[in-house]
Amino acid sequence: MIILSHVERGEKNLEFRLRSTRVNRLPVDLVFVTETRTGAGGKAAVLQALLGDRNITRSVLLDNNLQVCSEIERVGGIPLNIRTQRREHWSGRAAWNIGDRLQFVEEWLSQ
Repeated sequence: MIILSHVERGEKNLEFRLRSTRVNRLPVDLVFVTETRTGAGGKAAVLQALLGDRNITRSVLLDNNLQVCSEIERVGGIPLNIRTQRREHWSGRAAWNIGDRLQFVEEWLSQ
């Protein structure tokens, strides 16, 4: 499991993300902080660099940003959107809604 995170607003948020990962004992192998959410240096670009074109098709990315989900889908990954109150609304969200795909997530995690 890899965490790809775009951390805004400085060092304090980065420390919080890393501390949360440790405290919750998440089974994480690597944590990457991206320069941007999308585009060059974004989550999809970093994921492609880590996994290569063939392995990205087996990757699932959970994200609350619809532009990230869209870009992950374009490069062949499987996006699952985590809905938050403050995020933008977009008709494409429904196809990636993690709440509607829980059975898929459970099967994927069990593999």
